[in-house]
Amino acid sequence: METRARQLRLRLAICAISAPAFQVFVGWRLAAGWCVLYAGLQLTERMLFTPHSSRSRLDNSGGRRLALVVLFANFVVYGGVGLLMFWFGGEFGRVSGQAFIAGGLLNAVLTCSGSRSMFVAAVTPSIVYMFLLPAMALASGASPLQAAPLVLGAVFGLFGSSSGWSLHHRVLAAETMARARAEQATEAKSAFVAMVSHDLRTPISAILAGAKTIEDHEARKAIRSSAALITSSARMMKILLDDLLDFSKIEAGRLDVDHEPLAIRTLVLESVRFWRPEAARRGLRLRLEGAHQLPSGMLGDSVRLRQILNNLFSNALKFTSRGRVSLVIRRDRTDDGDRLVLTVADTGAGIGPDDLSKLFGAFEQFGTQSDRSGGTGLGLNISRKLARLMGGDLDCESRLERGSSFTLTVPFEEAQPPDAGPGRRARPARGR
Repeated sequence: METRARQLRLRLAICAISAPAFQVFVGWRLAAGWCVLYAGLQLTERMLFTPHSSRSRLDNSGGRRLALVVLFANFVVYGGVGLLMFWFGGEFGRVSGQAFIAGGLLNAVLTCSGSRSMFVAAVTPSIVYMFLLPAMALASGASPLQAAPLVLGAVFGLFGSSSGWSLHHRVLAAETMARARAEQATEAKSAFVAMVSHDLRTPISAILAGAKTIEDHEARKAIRSSAALITSSARMMKILLDDLLDFSKIEAGRLDVDHEPLAIRTLVLESVRFWRPEAARRGLRLRLEGAHQLPSGMLGDSVRLRQILNNLFSNALKFTSRGRVSLVIRRDRTDDGDRLVLTVADTGAGIGPDDLSKLFGAFEQFGTQSDRSGGTGLGLNISRKLARLMGGDLDCESRLERGSSFTLTVPFEEAQPPDAGPGRRARPARGR
């Protein structure tokens, strides 16, 4: 009823357009009378069921019965002109009248799929009219054999409208269920935010404890240890909060990427240098291959590229206990233009098929509990979305006990790099 209330102008326009066409078959008086009656019903319905009052009026059984009566009356008047055309319009009037009634039947199916009672109220007049047509044909001199197709048309109209309504109703029910699942997903996100908020209390407590130690103790060793604790905890908090902020911006469609000149060779070398000490601490080799293919500059977003690379390096080192981590660089020429391809490969534990299918999902984390500490499970999800915002993509190939390869592709357009300056050290990226 809310939808019908918003469609008032459309129905009045249909009335104004239809009346001149009907007068060819039924004359101006009947056409004008039908138009006035139909328009009056639309205005009465709008007075009873405005877009803002429909929901409250339909909360009680009396309001629902009134809605059924109004809808029934609408379709009685709407299809009634089809009977007039069939009776007064001659050969072409019979065809036009039958088509008009069938159109009313289809309209009832499409507009009343959400309620069985509304559908019955809307479709009943059209079905009755369709079964009246054979009797009217016989009364006007048609033979039983000539009237038989009209009977079949009425039968097919009855079963077709019922089947169409059932199908449309199931689709609407599926849509409602999907909406409910989406709302559940929203609730899950809220629960996740609550969980992260709870996790943030731990580093906050550590920061307060460290600050208290610095305040209470003057020994240089205690101060140094507490400062390290504060720094580590603050870094953890920043990672969590930055993940949530990036994810929220992407979900809201408010995160943009830059398309500016950047020193791609410097960016890659700095990223590798940044992670080499961590690799050495874990007893791993960190290799760079294909750096000679990089020009000094290209167009892109240096901050987001560095963020993706740091996330891939962080994951590769975290889940590799022996062997090496490699960054392999190449340039591909495609029909869509040149592409820069950066592959971070490791010799770690690998990822199983089941986990691989969920790898880029939001809030997904794999590995042991110790591996997951400090992460949100948003790193790869954000990285892939950033890659796609830049016009590229991020994919993964992995086999258990054989390692994993994450391949980042971005559009490549060579450009003069900006003036060299101190490299911006990106924050360590998050785990899977």
